[in-house]
Amino acid sequence: MQLLGWGAFGAVMSLSRIGMLPLGYMVVSKGLLTVMGLAASLLMRWFYRRIRLERIALWRMMLIATVVSYVMGLMWTLIFNAVEPPAVAWAGVASGGELRLSAMGAVYHAFALLAWSFLYVGIKHARDAQDNRERALRAEAGLHEARLEALRYQINPHFLFNTLNGLSTLVGDGETRRAQDMIARLGDFLRLTMALPATDTVSLADEETYARHYLDIERMRFGDRLQVTWDMDPAASDARVPLLMLQPLLENAIVHGISLLPQGGTIQVCSERRSDVVVVTVQNDAPRGGAAGSGMGLTNTRNRLAALYGDHGQFSFTPPRSPANRARVEIHLPHDSR
Repeated sequence: MQLLGWGAFGAVMSLSRIGMLPLGYMVVSKGLLTVMGLAASLLMRWFYRRIRLERIALWRMMLIATVVSYVMGLMWTLIFNAVEPPAVAWAGVASGGELRLSAMGAVYHAFALLAWSFLYVGIKHARDAQDNRERALRAEAGLHEARLEALRYQINPHFLFNTLNGLSTLVGDGETRRAQDMIARLGDFLRLTMALPATDTVSLADEETYARHYLDIERMRFGDRLQVTWDMDPAASDARVPLLMLQPLLENAIVHGISLLPQGGTIQVCSERRSDVVVVTVQNDAPRGGAAGSGMGLTNTRNRLAALYGDHGQFSFTPPRSPANRARVEIHLPHDSR
């Protein structure tokens, strides 16, 4: 399409001078202008695609396009003035009288580039808006799935059975204080999941709070077999992350890792801010081949990241390569505190 467009541009320019200049000269000169216009547009396209990744506002893109179009138009004119005479001589056609384009001629070229730039930016902006709408719909669907996943813990018989069984054991052993603590934490967790905010994202600090409540219940169940360490970067605490992002990762670490080890193991949760990127990792002890990487929780998290952030969100899972290694989930998100 781009080649056809500049071919049409060259044809229009040629038709405007039919009969005024030698035909051979017109073919070489206007053909050269067309090729140079195509090259300029390809270079501008590369530049626009680079700066579009910075999410620049539309009016700023238009302003940048105006400046870039005139600069490229001026360069187009200067290069044409230098290249056209030897090209005509090499082709062996009659000269058009050593035609030279002035700086004002650059306005003509700049106008053609500006028209192309506005068309390109406008189409891309409309396409991005459509992509954002679709991404928002997918993110909303992912949020509903995450809420349903959280509600599953409230009514999941297996989860409640294990919790109640742990309570029964504590009461039977006369550990009333621990049993009371476990009941209180279970109540806090259920109350917290019932009052989740109606939003796609929360601060990483809030997400950590939800995860700690969940782990409090699991630690009551597993006792000393489950150890948890936190290494959270304060600079990343205000970053917006998907609601209930950590819970399915921790569940995966427990079900496919810690619970399969007789001696139990450790889960380590870390966050780090690297310039405009926040990196969140969850590592856990697991038997070799015991940490599933395609479970519902990880798949749901991967899909939600893609829906919310597109190419700006990254998700990776590394299974344990040996008994001494750990399973590792690493997530990269743009730092956005809004």
